[in-house]
Amino acid sequence: MRMNRTTHIQPHVDREVYSPARPPITDQFGRTFNYLRIAVNEKCNLRCIYCMPEEGVPFKPKNEIMTTEEILRVVKVVSDLGVNKIRFTGGEPLLRGDIVKLVGKSSSTPGIESIHLTTNGVLLGRYAGNLREAGLTGVNISIDTLNPEKFLQITRRDELVRAMEGLEAAKTAGIPFIKVNAVALRGFNDNEIVEFVELTKDYPLTVRFIELMPFDAHQIWK
Repeated sequence: MRMNRTTHIQPHVDREVYSPARPPITDQFGRTFNYLRIAVNEKCNLRCIYCMPEEGVPFKPKNEIMTTEEILRVVKVVSDLGVNKIRFTGGEPLLRGDIVKLVGKSSSTPGIESIHLTTNGVLLGRYAGNLREAGLTGVNISIDTLNPEKFLQITRRDELVRAMEGLEAAKTAGIPFIKVNAVALRGFNDNEIVEFVELTKDYPLTVRFIELMPFDAHQIWK
């Protein structure tokens, strides 16, 4: 998914979570922001039909992507304002060479209690151990189907095996919170709901079904 060079903050009501020297970030209803979602890149190694055309899209040049130092500066500033939960997303954040450093430095920032990452899982087998050692506390893995042919159809890449290996690696590494995100598509993967639920028998994870967000260029939700 393409992202601008911005951070994305989602409000979460938690009035007692933190008492910094500076006043916390609040909205007009008095709700405290304690969660920050940072898109660290916009590149992805899959081409999911609901997200990107097969030929890809023009990506921003490197000088328009937040640097390591800029991201860590943002984490420090918002931690002083009561944010204690960080989530790194993309694009595919594991395509970013400094992702382990970002997790490690963020997790050691005073006031930060939780570091999560959203990934398609394809590269997670390579990084899960180092990410956990760096302080990663949770991972969301996007897997829309457990069928190899359907996976190829929806992502345009034959990577289901590596995505499942990433899930196994997250378990082996001892990442405390593991969640599988599946975009529900009528007539495509809605017959796999039981199979996804059965994953929870073998893995300490949560399965979440996500509603498709339609775009004019894609008619697959009809």
